[in-house]
Amino acid sequence: MFFIITSLADCNVSLDLASKLLGVDPSVLEKALTFRRIAASHSRRQSVFHKPCNEQEGRSRRDCLSKTLYSRLFDWLVSFINGCIKTKELYSFIGLLDIYGFESFINNSLEQLCINYANERLQQHFVAHFLKELQAEYVKEALPWTHTDFVDNRPCVELLDGSLGIFSLLIEECNLNRPSSVKMICDRIFTSARSHRHFQQPKKDLENPWFAVKHYAGTVQYQVSGLVDKNKDNVPAELVDMLKNSDNDFIASLFADFETDQPGRKKKTVLAKFKSSLDALMKTLNSTECLYIRCIKPNQHCEAGHFDGQYVITQLEACGVMETVEISRNGYPARIPYDKFVQKFGIIIKSEPTHLVSLSSQSESDRDTEKENDLLFDPLDKLFKKQLSLLDTPKKSGTPKKKLRRRTGLSSSDHTRKCCASVMKIVFGFQPNLSKQFGRTKLFLQDGQLEQLEAARCKLLSRYAFTIQCAWRRYQCKKRKSILKIQAVMRGWLVRRKWQKTLDAVRTIQAAWKLCKAKRVQAMCSQTGAITDIEKTSPKTPEEQMVSQNTNNVHSYSVREWRPCDKDVRHENMLPSPRLVKSLQDLSLSVGLPRLSHVETQDGIVSFRRMPRVHIKFHTKPNKVLKYAHFISQKEFLCSLTDCLPQYDPV
Repeated sequence: MFFIITSLADCNVSLDLASKLLGVDPSVLEKALTFRRIAASHSRRQSVFHKPCNEQEGRSRRDCLSKTLYSRLFDWLVSFINGCIKTKELYSFIGLLDIYGFESFINNSLEQLCINYANERLQQHFVAHFLKELQAEYVKEALPWTHTDFVDNRPCVELLDGSLGIFSLLIEECNLNRPSSVKMICDRIFTSARSHRHFQQPKKDLENPWFAVKHYAGTVQYQVSGLVDKNKDNVPAELVDMLKNSDNDFIASLFADFETDQPGRKKKTVLAKFKSSLDALMKTLNSTECLYIRCIKPNQHCEAGHFDGQYVITQLEACGVMETVEISRNGYPARIPYDKFVQKFGIIIKSEPTHLVSLSSQSESDRDTEKENDLLFDPLDKLFKKQLSLLDTPKKSGTPKKKLRRRTGLSSSDHTRKCCASVMKIVFGFQPNLSKQFGRTKLFLQDGQLEQLEAARCKLLSRYAFTIQCAWRRYQCKKRKSILKIQAVMRGWLVRRKWQKTLDAVRTIQAAWKLCKAKRVQAMCSQTGAITDIEKTSPKTPEEQMVSQNTNNVHSYSVREWRPCDKDVRHENMLPSPRLVKSLQDLSLSVGLPRLSHVETQDGIVSFRRMPRVHIKFHTKPNKVLKYAHFISQKEFLCSLTDCLPQYDPV
């Protein structure tokens, strides 16, 4: 909230607007800004006094209220965003740190001192983790490397936060709780840091004393007046109580858990809070892999379209960007241990064909390849022997040297290094200086080499994946054909089974119907006064069985009818009744035989078969059925079996 006050009326308007936004009474806000509450406690009672504030104290209270509101709102916003994007289980994260840049104004105070101190710590982290450790690793891995000088800002950081640094003096001055003057603070700072090469002080006493610090980005002058008061960070309790009792629920929730400094307890200053927060940030940065983005000012006057080349170069040199570019150009951006390199890129060796030929049959290209291998591996062997003589050598194999060399001719470490060299040769071709990239435990890759290795590996993986896909599709096709064949066989079996059941049912119905028809014929014959005998005969000979199968296994029936015959007319043909003939014809249809157009009778026997026209010779004996068979006088006669039967009288 910013208000331009020109008169008392404008002051009242601003007061009403501010109290409305904060959700408090205007009189309460006015009293909190213009009166200071003093509490005096005794053994029996506690007295509270309200003392009017002067103009400077009133301005300080106004600024304190605005800063406290901004701080609490910022903390709430950060907490709200983190609560929305956080997960239950944290494996890794990607953080974006946007830090304020280096500041240098005409009048610089505690705010600029804290901001520039944070930039010094971040620059120290950059120097330690990129420039210093990188070159130390090259030396440790026994790589040929020329040391590059860089600006180390550790002395400047120690000047600010050391045991006798400027921060320690300001924090101690606040904790002493005594009246102090600007001259006293200047004397303590000048006495403590006078001999430091990054510290400057004025040659004579001034009305507004200052001191200067040589930062990595330039020299900045800081005003001593106001440093102690700003470092105390005293938030009046009456302001906090007013905001806690606000009618605005959001503002009241911001200050619900806010605690003011209690009497008798050690106060935590602004520098102490800022330093502890920055230490936590640096701890997080040290546990992660950081990437840096440098922002450069084009000119000192912040004018658009104006580019000051000399000023930009000064910033690049101060930030260590020039040294970073030189180290990156001469160094190795990627560093991979040998075992991990072989595990990831060893597949490239398998893609190369091997030729087992005799020395006499080797071509000229094969001999050139052997020469290249000698030029590549011989310096590598010498480098490996040199590196083994250094301290902290890589762990050797547990197998004794004699047995290991008898098996492979190489040690385990040397074998892994030569596999890495073979991969590098396949991808990049023969390079005489390739052995310079081999360290004691790691392989160092130049700019662009890692991308080429990844491309070669991805090409092989794509080819192998295509082969696997083809085999899988072929398997799926065979599986689909097998499934279709099984389904076709199963469907055929189900259809045949259903048809067989239907056919059996039809045959059962036909047999039942034929039996019913035969019974009807028998009933009709019995009504005419004749004796009809229906016999079921099964085929016995193979010819009869074939005939039976051709007629759908329908049984044949023979119908015989006996009528009473006189002795005088027994040799005469007896004609059956028309009704009996019709019944026999229907019976022939029911048993599946062709329709008979005639029925023959001979010697009292009615039959749909042809009767014999020759002499029949009977060889008979008496039995239960033919009791008088042996009384026949003529053994040969043209007659039927009715002559041998006793006289039959119809009922």
